[in-house]
Amino acid sequence: MSAILVPSYTGTLNNKPLRFFMAPLPGPHLPWHAPEDLQHCLDLPRDLRRDFQRKLRSSEWKDDIRTVATSDGIVTIAPHFMAQGLIGAMQDVGRADAKTEVRYASECKKAWDLIYPGRDFSEAISLLIAAFHNQGGHA
Repeated sequence: MSAILVPSYTGTLNNKPLRFFMAPLPGPHLPWHAPEDLQHCLDLPRDLRRDFQRKLRSSEWKDDIRTVATSDGIVTIAPHFMAQGLIGAMQDVGRADAKTEVRYASECKKAWDLIYPGRDFSEAISLLIAAFHNQGGHA
């Protein structure tokens, strides 16, 4: 960890804050999110959120996440595909409704627009395709 990282955008999902960050990797990427924020937005109990965080750091995806310093403290950030996976899983078990992913995507788009501003349509599409490619096919 080095300097204090500021979220690129703090949106809301289910009336709770959800921080998005510029990916800590080279090249264009879809915005990263704070998994604990997302879990809180999905109304997961604190003990389950802690268990998720612990497992995330020791799972097969531990190399895909980063721990960063923010003004709010140490935060784990993760790529877009992990948010999609968690939301999908929560929909499968009835903890998220069908519109949750759409609302998440809307907030993610706002973050994207702040990270990659002022692009014409052609540039924006090329950048988006590169970002999808850079996340290793996890779209």
